[in-house]
Amino acid sequence: MVLGHRFWQRRHGGQANVIGQTIVLDGRPFQVVGVMPPSFTFPAQVIDLWIPFRWNAERRNNRRDHYLWIAGRLKEGVSPVTAQAEMKAIAAGLAKAYPETNTNLGCNIESLRDHYAGDVRPALLALMGAVSLLMLVACANVANLLLARSARRSQEWFVRIALGAGRGRVVRQALAESLLVALVGAVIGVSLAAGAVRALDILKPGGIAETGSAQLSLPVLAFAVSLTLLTSALFGLLPALQSSRVDLAKGLKDRSRMVTGNSGRIRNILVAGEVALSLCLLIGAGLMLRTLVALNNAPLGFLPAGAMLISTPLGGEKYRPHDARVRFFQQVLERVNALPGVTAAGYTSHIPLTFGGDQNSFLIEGRPVPPPGQLDIGPVRIVSPGYFQAVGTPVIAGRSFDTYDIADSERVVVVNQSFARRFWPGEDAVGKRMQRGSAIVENGWFRVIGVVQDTPQVSVETQAKIEIYLPHTQFRGYFFVPKDLVVRTEGAPLALAGPVRDAVHAVDKDQPVSQAVTLDAKVAGALAHRRFQSVLFMGFAVIALTLAAVGLFGVLSQLVTQREREFGIRMAMGARTSDVLRMVFRQAFALVLTGTAAGILGYLALSRFISSLLYQVSTTDPMTIAAVTALLTAVALLACLVPAWRAARLDPMVVLRDQ
Repeated sequence: MVLGHRFWQRRHGGQANVIGQTIVLDGRPFQVVGVMPPSFTFPAQVIDLWIPFRWNAERRNNRRDHYLWIAGRLKEGVSPVTAQAEMKAIAAGLAKAYPETNTNLGCNIESLRDHYAGDVRPALLALMGAVSLLMLVACANVANLLLARSARRSQEWFVRIALGAGRGRVVRQALAESLLVALVGAVIGVSLAAGAVRALDILKPGGIAETGSAQLSLPVLAFAVSLTLLTSALFGLLPALQSSRVDLAKGLKDRSRMVTGNSGRIRNILVAGEVALSLCLLIGAGLMLRTLVALNNAPLGFLPAGAMLISTPLGGEKYRPHDARVRFFQQVLERVNALPGVTAAGYTSHIPLTFGGDQNSFLIEGRPVPPPGQLDIGPVRIVSPGYFQAVGTPVIAGRSFDTYDIADSERVVVVNQSFARRFWPGEDAVGKRMQRGSAIVENGWFRVIGVVQDTPQVSVETQAKIEIYLPHTQFRGYFFVPKDLVVRTEGAPLALAGPVRDAVHAVDKDQPVSQAVTLDAKVAGALAHRRFQSVLFMGFAVIALTLAAVGLFGVLSQLVTQREREFGIRMAMGARTSDVLRMVFRQAFALVLTGTAAGILGYLALSRFISSLLYQVSTTDPMTIAAVTALLTAVALLACLVPAWRAARLDPMVVLRDQ
């Protein structure tokens, strides 16, 4: 046996003398020969022990079961394409030698990185795109604020140059001040990033980073800091360069003159760009939020509220005989059902949302036997009487299993709605017969006694497939026997976790019992990835919206400062407060409208990249786009209130006297 690092630390305190010790697992002694490093998480982080797979004659000669995965390392110079071609040839040879079991059975080679990143890669790429958009918004905002700040100091640059300061000195001062601001911001940003990474590492759902904890990446950090310094230097330096080229006599004569030409147009473009990028993020976040709502409301086919799960995996030679397993399940269920507050209890080989089921081929009575390689295949779950009541899956037709379905009685089976619709469309499936395997056996028929509602097998968003349920009393296989005990209670499910555990140990004091968990928690865990994505998207969108509002506020504040004399003259000549407000809001609305139009067009161009992340929501959902556009417009107009109010409260006499 090889120990996982976590198990070694938890159970043996990290002692080196564990090597050579004996650990009893399922009644069999194993000698500890090694401990894995903490970074080793293959094939998953939850594994604590590794034992060698033991081949015997029965397993070697069994060509019908395909439940093993093979991990290998390619020789140097061998490409995956070459290896795939070789495996294809081997599979073809096996199909020719064993047509009954290997026809149309291939072998697919997949890199380990693609295997683990495949499920989360689209989400990570979408998040990377969101981060990139947010980075652009932040850069535009920094540039905008620096341009506004430097423009307000244009008179200072004129005076300095007029008093003899060289233009190079003015440029160096502007550059030094901008870099100082950038360095302070970079230090704060790095500190926030370190804390954010730790928080995300704690909050991330399982499967996002199975290969280790999240850490700050030095190359990414260097890129971010460099971009901060470059943006601050470029846009903090631009107004000073413009001021140094302005006619000093004209600049000093006109005290109201600011660097409003190119820098003003640049600021308007930057604000419109911020609005556009923010709108793209907001639409994406809105669609992700609607996806999460749709997933939360998706039909599950079972009732998670009020039920809990306790795993009691049977192992060892004690429970290899079929009768021993049947007695264990029967005695445990009798004791658990007798507990006060328990309304139903049942065992299953796998609960919904955790496993696709053990694939079996099957034949339908009255239909010709398909040729090898074209057999119908579907997942099989082994359950006990009371399971459907405990998990809350409705029986649509017929009945569920009961205590009379024993080994010596007629073989029975329950199928789901998809199975009944596919193989007996428009007919009553109850009473029909089917058989497991690829060849008809005279006494191998199973009679369908019930049809239950479809339940998702792997995830909430995948369409339900055909599914077969067999009673544990008639399933003699040693592998894939029931291990998950589902208990439905009247009150809080976890309040009965202790009594249920005691009931199991009353039957077998040595039986391992895992920690109880509610089915609600299982469903929440199945949606954890989606919830995590939605939270990140919403966070990015809120930050982008805030930055866009700040940028618009800065531009309009600068606009009011630049046009104080104009507003004063207009008001002295009879313009009303509403007229001044209308002028300010008109320019703000033009910027918002331009940015919104550009944002919608930009999102439509990028929408295909998030289509795989949505569930029952169109990438061009008009309701979401309209709602997000209205929200962005409202926030932008709120950012205009203070500058517009300041413009409306200008005293014409004071303004004209100061000019």
